[in-house]
Amino acid sequence: MITRPRPSVRPADPPLRPWIRPARAADRPLLEAMHRRCSPASRYHRWHAPLPEMPERYLAGVLAGAAEHLALVAVSGGQIVAVASAVQHQDVWELGILVEDRYQRRGLGSALLAALLGAIPADRLQIDLLVERAGLLRPLGRLGRVTVDWQDEVVHARIELPS
Repeated sequence: MITRPRPSVRPADPPLRPWIRPARAADRPLLEAMHRRCSPASRYHRWHAPLPEMPERYLAGVLAGAAEHLALVAVSGGQIVAVASAVQHQDVWELGILVEDRYQRRGLGSALLAALLGAIPADRLQIDLLVERAGLLRPLGRLGRVTVDWQDEVVHARIELPS
């Protein structure tokens, strides 16, 4: 008798029903908790350093509600599970996204990016990626013309959005 191997059982993905809204001052403990739930690798990819805590300067900017630093969060089950931000530097908006590990690769980062782009008056974007994440340049290329500058382990990408 031939027996077939049983498929491995993996934990079910959490339901993907987060809602996206602007970050607000009361979100500090939720953002800090989400950051702690992220793996060291996810945090390293976001900050390009092994930071166990979300940087205070970033948190202050995200929570200030200033026009030049817009942040959106994704909320599910009363927890923040992702954050995306855009900071204006003269004529360029610098983007950053962090998605909790169990919500990654399910379209949440793309949804946050789309919502962010709809909320900022941008013609040009900038994002810095570790070389190992250079695959993200392809979806960014759908937004507009991408130019890159490779420096050591970091890819500096600029995206010119169509008018």
